[in-house]
Amino acid sequence: MKPNIIGILLQHIVPWGCVGLLAAGLWFIFGTSIVNMFKEVQRYRQLEKTVSATKKKSQGIIFSHIYKVLTATLSKGISDLGTYSFMIGSVSLFIFSFLTALKLFNFIISLGIAIIISASPYVLLRLKLRSVQIEGSYDANVLVPSITNEYKQHYFNMINAIENCAVREDIGSYSRKNLFRLSLALKAYYSEEDLDKAIERFVFAYNTEWAVLLGLNIKMAIHKGIAVSSGLEDILKKLKDSSEQVEVSKRYNTDAFAIKFLLIPLYIGGILFSISTFGFTLKKYFEYQFLNPVGLRTGIISFMGIIVSFIALRMITKPKYDI
Repeated sequence: MKPNIIGILLQHIVPWGCVGLLAAGLWFIFGTSIVNMFKEVQRYRQLEKTVSATKKKSQGIIFSHIYKVLTATLSKGISDLGTYSFMIGSVSLFIFSFLTALKLFNFIISLGIAIIISASPYVLLRLKLRSVQIEGSYDANVLVPSITNEYKQHYFNMINAIENCAVREDIGSYSRKNLFRLSLALKAYYSEEDLDKAIERFVFAYNTEWAVLLGLNIKMAIHKGIAVSSGLEDILKKLKDSSEQVEVSKRYNTDAFAIKFLLIPLYIGGILFSISTFGFTLKKYFEYQFLNPVGLRTGIISFMGIIVSFIALRMITKPKYDI
């Protein structure tokens, strides 16, 4: 009986003992590598969480575009809440305009008027952006040489060069703002995609050929570590060749000044002419203009015509300083 019990025990113990010895041997050989692998995975996950926490959540195309335009246009920083407020305000303006126009026009015309009126904040924002882009483009004669000099002085370190340019007083306030934002983005980027977005915002703030070339040189210097002194010098040469554009812009400014300051006197003159010719009082004139359906319809069309005129005016005024 006893030998049978011992035999049964040996049948179970010996195989499991062999398995245990084999496992111990494998652990002795590969255990350290396995532990290090799990530690590496843990560190990678922790880093991934940190990076994800620092990145902004991806937004829709419309939101991203509005945010980019607001950021480039406004002197102060814009938050996500400010961007959403702009979008909600435009939608509210559409609803109000559509319901108001529907009392005077048919559905199609009312829809068109509502779209035009609700788009006016964005159109005005774009006009403001174009204005600051034009003014900012003339910073090129100071901005590009400053970046070139700082780049050479800091031993071809583009990030340090941009950081130092952002605090220089000889650069315009618009360009200092753009350089400061670019400097912050360059210090915090984690991937090539982040770098591309930062440079894209900087280029968009000017929307010129020289800004595109400057952005390409900045990326090559940071991402690939290529010395771009010759590329920066080429931009400077092209800017000098385009200096005649400054003289041309003076003529555009004179014409624009005359047109801009004639519009308001002509409108006021039209009101005075109506009062003196038809015997209207000022109160009666505004009643006919805004309370009478025909007058209101004419006023809306006139208002839209003025908006189109201002848009055309901005398109033909002072050109950008570009290569």
